[in-house]
Amino acid sequence: MGVTPIHVIHPPGLPALKIVFKNESASTTGSLKHRYAWALMSWALLEGHVKNGTHVIEASSGNTACSLGYMCRLLGLKFTAVVPDTIELVKVQRIEEQGGSVVRVPISDR
Repeated sequence: MGVTPIHVIHPPGLPALKIVFKNESASTTGSLKHRYAWALMSWALLEGHVKNGTHVIEASSGNTACSLGYMCRLLGLKFTAVVPDTIELVKVQRIEEQGGSVVRVPISDR
């Protein structure tokens, strides 16, 4: 994982209240989904479902695929995201930047 920034807010008029939150949009993959992807891949490795040479395929609308692509790149695994043809270009670019490939499927085929 990376170093996700932590922010503290003191709401006006509530001096005893301190709100602490993590800015997940500043994470490596730009989404909270990297924590899910890390947990999923850790479990899959420990249980033996994923090993060297495994090709991971995910049906996704974008954020999970970006995060799984990142984790697969770290693990040296091939990754393919199956996405709707309406997916935002920036999400396709993020998946491909992580070394993943993208297969677009017409949304009418769902």
